[in-house]
Amino acid sequence: MGDALAGFESLVQPGDLLMLDYEWAGDDAWKDGVMRPRAAGAGHGDSRTARGDVPQYQTEGDRVAAQATLAGGGCASCIWLE
Repeated sequence: MGDALAGFESLVQPGDLLMLDYEWAGDDAWKDGVMRPRAAGAGHGDSRTARGDVPQYQTEGDRVAAQATLAGGGCASCIWLE
């Protein structure tokens, strides 16, 4: 990520390229280490709150905005999109 962001300092002309020494993996094996929960004893448990049937909002303003969007015929699963 740092190397990619460094491009903001070195790329000044439209069309400039910065070649990085990274390659995509040839298979999906990398997902086994990053997209699966680790064992609870490893100190990296899942601390997220379980999902329920009742919507939860971070603030009262979020709740009001979501209800207004839904009342206007907006999408229930994409209420943050314009």
